[in-house]
Amino acid sequence: MLRNLLKKVLTGAIILTGLCIIAVFIIFRIYSKNPEKLVKHIATKADISLNNIHHIATKQGKKQWELDAQSAEYIKKNDITLLNKISVVFYLKNDEKIFLKAAKGYLKVNSNDLEIKGQVSLNYNEYNMTTDSLLYSEQTRTILTKSPVSIKGNLFSLSGDFMSFDINNKKIVIEKNVVGIYRGKDI
Repeated sequence: MLRNLLKKVLTGAIILTGLCIIAVFIIFRIYSKNPEKLVKHIATKADISLNNIHHIATKQGKKQWELDAQSAEYIKKNDITLLNKISVVFYLKNDEKIFLKAAKGYLKVNSNDLEIKGQVSLNYNEYNMTTDSLLYSEQTRTILTKSPVSIKGNLFSLSGDFMSFDINNKKIVIEKNVVGIYRGKDI
Protein backbone atom coordinates (compact mmCIF):
# COMPACT_ATOMS: atom_id res chain seq x y z
CA MET A 1 0.00 0.00 0.00
CA LEU A 2 2.77 2.43 1.01
CA ARG A 3 4.80 1.28 -1.96
CA ASN A 4 1.89 2.10 -4.38
CA LEU A 5 1.49 5.55 -2.83
CA LEU A 6 5.22 6.22 -3.18
CA LYS A 7 5.10 5.13 -6.85
CA LYS A 8 2.17 7.51 -7.53
CA VAL A 9 3.92 10.44 -5.83
CA LEU A 10 7.16 9.82 -7.76
CA THR A 11 5.26 9.42 -11.04
CA GLY A 12 3.42 12.70 -10.39
CA ALA A 13 6.69 14.47 -9.57
CA ILE A 14 8.30 13.17 -12.78
CA ILE A 15 5.31 14.29 -14.88
CA LEU A 16 5.29 17.73 -13.20
CA THR A 17 9.04 18.14 -13.79
CA GLY A 18 8.58 17.17 -17.44
CA LEU A 19 5.78 19.74 -17.86
CA CYS A 20 7.98 22.46 -16.29
CA ILE A 21 10.81 21.64 -18.70
CA ILE A 22 8.40 21.80 -21.66
CA ALA A 23 7.03 25.18 -20.43
CA VAL A 24 10.54 26.64 -20.10
CA PHE A 25 11.39 25.38 -23.58
CA ILE A 26 8.25 26.99 -25.06
CA ILE A 27 8.93 30.33 -23.33
CA PHE A 28 12.55 30.22 -24.53
CA ARG A 29 11.37 29.60 -28.11
CA ILE A 30 8.92 32.52 -27.96
CA TYR A 31 11.60 34.95 -26.74
CA SER A 32 14.27 33.60 -29.11
CA LYS A 33 11.99 34.30 -32.09
CA ASN A 34 10.96 37.75 -30.71
CA PRO A 35 13.90 39.12 -28.65
CA GLU A 36 12.28 42.59 -28.56
CA LYS A 37 9.64 41.14 -26.20
CA LEU A 38 12.35 40.14 -23.76
CA VAL A 39 14.13 43.49 -24.07
CA LYS A 40 10.84 45.31 -23.51
CA HIS A 41 10.30 43.44 -20.24
CA ILE A 42 13.88 43.99 -19.07
CA ALA A 43 14.33 47.62 -20.23
CA THR A 44 11.65 49.28 -18.12
CA LYS A 45 12.77 51.56 -15.28
CA ALA A 46 9.62 50.77 -13.36
CA ASP A 47 9.71 49.03 -10.02
CA ILE A 48 6.15 47.79 -10.59
CA SER A 49 4.14 47.52 -13.84
CA LEU A 50 0.39 46.97 -13.85
CA ASN A 51 -2.42 46.74 -16.38
CA ASN A 52 -5.97 48.04 -15.93
CA ILE A 53 -5.51 49.98 -12.71
CA HIS A 54 -8.11 51.78 -10.62
CA HIS A 55 -7.23 54.43 -8.00
CA ILE A 56 -9.54 56.39 -5.70
CA ALA A 57 -8.36 59.57 -3.96
CA THR A 58 -10.25 60.43 -0.78
CA LYS A 59 -10.15 63.26 1.74
CA GLN A 60 -11.81 62.92 5.14
CA GLY A 61 -13.68 59.86 3.88
CA LYS A 62 -15.10 61.61 0.77
CA LYS A 63 -14.17 60.64 -2.77
CA GLN A 64 -12.26 63.49 -4.43
CA TRP A 65 -11.54 61.75 -7.71
CA GLU A 66 -11.26 58.33 -9.30
CA LEU A 67 -8.72 57.25 -11.92
CA ASP A 68 -8.63 54.35 -14.38
CA ALA A 69 -5.68 53.64 -16.66
CA GLN A 70 -4.96 50.93 -19.19
CA SER A 71 -1.42 50.56 -17.83
CA ALA A 72 0.76 52.02 -15.10
CA GLU A 73 4.41 51.89 -14.10
CA TYR A 74 5.46 52.92 -10.61
CA ILE A 75 8.96 54.40 -10.26
CA LYS A 76 9.88 54.32 -6.59
CA LYS A 77 12.95 56.56 -6.96
CA ASN A 78 10.75 59.47 -8.15
CA ASP A 79 7.60 58.35 -6.27
CA ILE A 80 5.50 58.71 -9.43
CA THR A 81 3.23 56.43 -11.40
CA LEU A 82 3.33 56.74 -15.20
CA LEU A 83 -0.12 56.21 -16.71
CA ASN A 84 -1.42 55.34 -20.20
CA LYS A 85 -4.94 55.79 -21.60
CA ILE A 86 -6.32 57.66 -18.62
CA SER A 87 -9.87 58.30 -17.49
CA VAL A 88 -10.55 60.43 -14.38
CA VAL A 89 -13.80 61.40 -12.64
CA PHE A 90 -13.64 64.42 -10.32
CA TYR A 91 -16.41 64.54 -7.72
CA LEU A 92 -18.06 67.88 -6.91
CA LYS A 93 -20.67 68.93 -4.40
CA ASN A 94 -24.30 68.01 -5.18
CA ASP A 95 -23.19 64.76 -6.87
CA GLU A 96 -21.89 66.58 -9.94
CA LYS A 97 -18.96 65.09 -11.86
CA ILE A 98 -16.22 66.23 -14.22
CA PHE A 99 -14.95 63.62 -16.67
CA LEU A 100 -11.41 63.69 -18.04
CA LYS A 101 -9.78 61.51 -20.71
CA ALA A 102 -6.22 61.64 -21.99
CA ALA A 103 -3.51 59.59 -23.68
CA LYS A 104 -0.98 59.61 -20.84
CA GLY A 105 0.22 61.30 -17.70
CA TYR A 106 1.58 60.67 -14.26
CA LEU A 107 0.43 60.63 -10.67
CA LYS A 108 2.65 62.07 -7.95
CA VAL A 109 2.01 59.46 -5.29
CA ASN A 110 2.88 61.54 -2.22
CA SER A 111 0.58 64.48 -3.15
CA ASN A 112 -2.04 62.89 -5.46
CA ASP A 113 -1.26 65.61 -8.02
CA LEU A 114 -1.69 64.70 -11.69
CA GLU A 115 0.07 65.82 -14.85
CA ILE A 116 -1.93 64.84 -17.92
CA LYS A 117 -0.78 65.00 -21.56
CA GLY A 118 -1.97 64.09 -25.02
CA GLN A 119 -5.46 64.60 -26.43
CA VAL A 120 -6.85 65.89 -23.13
CA SER A 121 -10.63 66.18 -23.00
CA LEU A 122 -12.58 67.45 -19.98
CA ASN A 123 -16.39 67.27 -19.84
CA TYR A 124 -18.69 68.99 -17.35
CA ASN A 125 -22.43 69.08 -18.04
CA GLU A 126 -22.78 70.36 -21.63
CA TYR A 127 -19.26 71.90 -21.66
CA ASN A 128 -16.26 70.29 -23.33
CA MET A 129 -12.69 71.49 -22.86
CA THR A 130 -9.76 70.31 -24.97
CA THR A 131 -6.04 70.97 -24.57
CA ASP A 132 -2.67 69.25 -25.00
CA SER A 133 -1.77 69.09 -21.31
CA LEU A 134 -2.97 70.04 -17.84
CA LEU A 135 -1.97 69.91 -14.21
CA TYR A 136 -4.24 68.98 -11.32
CA SER A 137 -3.34 70.09 -7.79
CA GLU A 138 -4.98 67.96 -5.10
CA GLN A 139 -4.23 70.52 -2.36
CA THR A 140 -6.07 73.39 -4.10
CA ARG A 141 -8.38 71.21 -6.26
CA THR A 142 -7.36 73.30 -9.25
CA ILE A 143 -6.84 72.34 -12.89
CA LEU A 144 -4.30 74.44 -14.80
CA THR A 145 -3.29 74.48 -18.44
CA LYS A 146 -0.17 76.10 -19.79
CA SER A 147 -1.03 75.17 -23.34
CA PRO A 148 -3.80 76.53 -25.59
CA VAL A 149 -7.28 75.55 -24.45
CA SER A 150 -10.69 75.48 -26.09
CA ILE A 151 -14.03 75.33 -24.24
CA LYS A 152 -17.26 74.70 -26.09
CA GLY A 153 -20.80 74.74 -24.78
CA ASN A 154 -24.27 74.83 -26.34
CA LEU A 155 -24.30 78.65 -26.48
CA PHE A 156 -20.65 79.67 -26.66
CA SER A 157 -17.05 78.82 -27.52
CA LEU A 158 -13.98 80.20 -25.76
CA SER A 159 -10.28 79.72 -26.43
CA GLY A 160 -7.10 81.08 -24.95
CA ASP A 161 -3.49 80.34 -24.13
CA PHE A 162 -3.84 79.55 -20.40
CA MET A 163 -6.65 78.40 -18.13
CA SER A 164 -7.27 77.74 -14.46
CA PHE A 165 -10.33 75.93 -13.15
CA ASP A 166 -11.15 75.99 -9.43
CA ILE A 167 -13.15 72.79 -9.03
CA ASN A 168 -14.59 73.67 -5.60
CA ASN A 169 -15.96 77.06 -6.75
CA LYS A 170 -16.58 76.01 -10.38
CA LYS A 171 -14.70 79.13 -11.52
CA ILE A 172 -12.80 79.16 -14.81
CA VAL A 173 -10.31 81.86 -15.81
CA ILE A 174 -8.94 81.95 -19.37
CA GLU A 175 -6.02 84.26 -20.12
CA LYS A 176 -4.00 85.61 -23.04
CA ASN A 177 -5.27 85.68 -26.62
CA VAL A 178 -8.84 84.97 -25.49
CA VAL A 179 -11.41 84.57 -28.25
CA GLY A 180 -15.10 84.02 -27.54
CA ILE A 181 -18.17 83.35 -29.66
CA TYR A 182 -21.71 83.60 -28.29
CA ARG A 183 -24.39 81.69 -30.23
CA GLY A 184 -27.39 82.46 -28.03
CA LYS A 185 -30.40 84.74 -28.25
CA ASP A 186 -30.24 88.42 -27.42
CA ILE A 187 -28.77 89.27 -24.05
